Amino acid sequence: MKINPTILWTAKLLGIENIFKVGGSQAIFAMAYGTKSIPKCLKIFGPGNQFVTEAKKMVTNEVSIDMPAGPSEVYVVSNDIEKIDIIAADLLSQLEHSSDAKGVLISQNKEVLLAIKSEITKQKKVLSRQDILNKSLKNIYLVKAKNAKEIINFINDNAPEHLILLDDDFSKFIPYINNAGSVFCGKYSPESFGDYASGSNHTLPTNQAAKTYSGLSVKDFGKIITFQTASPEGFFNLAPAVKILSNAENLDAHTNAVNIRDKYVSSELLNKPRTSFVKRSTNETSIFINLNIDGTGNYNVDTGLKYFDHMLEQFAKHGKFDLTIHSLGDLEIDEHHTIEDVAIALGEAFKDALGDRNKIERYSSSESLVMDETISKVSIDMASRNLLKMKTSKLREFVGDFPTEMFEHFFISFVNTMSFTCHIETKGTNSHHIIEATFKSFTRALRKALVINNNDIASTKGLL
Repeated sequence: MKINPTILWTAKLLGIENIFKVGGSQAIFAMAYGTKSIPKCLKIFGPGNQFVTEAKKMVTNEVSIDMPAGPSEVYVVSNDIEKIDIIAADLLSQLEHSSDAKGVLISQNKEVLLAIKSEITKQKKVLSRQDILNKSLKNIYLVKAKNAKEIINFINDNAPEHLILLDDDFSKFIPYINNAGSVFCGKYSPESFGDYASGSNHTLPTNQAAKTYSGLSVKDFGKIITFQTASPEGFFNLAPAVKILSNAENLDAHTNAVNIRDKYVSSELLNKPRTSFVKRSTNETSIFINLNIDGTGNYNVDTGLKYFDHMLEQFAKHGKFDLTIHSLGDLEIDEHHTIEDVAIALGEAFKDALGDRNKIERYSSSESLVMDETISKVSIDMASRNLLKMKTSKLREFVGDFPTEMFEHFFISFVNTMSFTCHIETKGTNSHHIIEATFKSFTRALRKALVINNNDIASTKGLL
């Protein structure tokens, strides 16, 4: 068998002079102990089949190995029947590696599990590695989960080599994933990117070895999980190189996993979505946020503070923002850090999604929003000048588990981070109503200020 010329060209580029055309378990033993023609090695890195993996384990007293990296495996998590083509493509992109490769689909949606077989059969027909796929298709497993907790437990128990969190709410899983080789987040992050272009290593632990091993790295003595997500613009930047490299290796299912996303990317770029993903970590908290400014009010919020969650849900619903927020914080010590850091992270998410602020409505005032005896009014100017004027009636010390001293502080942190001018006035006698009416009127005003307006809005300090 000839050595792939792509490998030889890359070796020459890197100045590698000695190449030995050997493979299988016998190659591992030769490199571990040395022969007349092959010098003894100090380290043996790289994946292989079950025989290669077993041989690497057997020589660990002689040489350093990276990890047990055997037959490839991919776990896909999705509840979205509209992305059944992507799910099938991602499963096939790993099943084409070898007859003992494994693919697992985990879903709460029975319709997805029932539809996957026909989609895989359809896509398989046009792929080149039919002999391998005819065997590896027997290694597909379909898992029906009752809820997100079951999915997380299943992932951590099985420690997959490749984990694809396909749906847009992937951030709700991230804080709880402890065991995985590499995690691919969102519909524009095919596993093919991890193999060729996005920066995470291609050599990853398999067969539950991710419980104790990380992917190959200069930090091999630590434990690292890589997460990756591509924006539509990032997808177009990476896709051409991935297609070239996967074609060079004759892995057309990898190419297909990229090609099949083209129609989704093109559609989003035409509509110019205002979306963002923010991770903010401090010594006290870790905040994960997915935001779509032009959403429909869908939300998934968990900060550990139930009343705060309720207010953020109102924020999403009345602003019609699609919002996923998950926070891990030191609530056993104080609520302050969680509330402040969520506000800052939320401000960062809006700032990132909004971009340069050209062609937005800019000015807005909410209608006077009433809740029984309470009335709230908010006015906003989205010019990048930080100013908050906030006046509310007196509040009791706590509403539910929410300390009201943090009420104004939330808006201070959000306004200062996102950078705009805001005036808030709320009058009432019921503390619950005062806080909730303020959140609702604020987010309604914010929604109006962010509406697309194709006319450039003038400012005394230039365009926004």
